[in-house]
Amino acid sequence: MSAASVIEQLLEVGVHHLFVIDPSGIVVGIISPVDVLRKPM
Repeated sequence: MSAASVIEQLLEVGVHHLFVIDPSGIVVGIISPVDVLRKPM
């Protein structure tokens, strides 16, 4: 997933964090806007 798509989802849903889910449906993390900004280009 790209940084741009994460930002789009945050804005669409109106939340400040997104859960990261593995293929089996287990929550493995949380992404915040700060995480997106820290992502190396």
